Amino acid sequence: MRTTFTAHHVSLTPAIRQQLDEKLGQPISRLFPSPLTRVRVSVGPDGHAGAPGRMRCHVTVWPPKGPAVNITQAADDLYVAINQTHDRIVRTLADRRKKGIRRG
Repeated sequence: MRTTFTAHHVSLTPAIRQQLDEKLGQPISRLFPSPLTRVRVSVGPDGHAGAPGRMRCHVTVWPPKGPAVNITQAADDLYVAINQTHDRIVRTLADRRKKGIRRG
């Protein structure tokens, strides 16, 4: 599995990187252990004008077979946004894996 972590307007500290890997990287690799799976995780401030100070976590997963999965969560704290993203991505990927959704 290839995982890319990026941060926009936020420093990607070792603590944030560890949290991202524990909450997002490892669970996704357990659900889709294929080396063809690609994951992009992006963290930074929420871009909505009505929500200053909110942080966002966006995850895109390209499984080896099937459509890409995009999940975005925003919260007042970055770690809360990461935890909320974890809950949604694990639930979504587990459902998709059970259903066996395939492209083509």
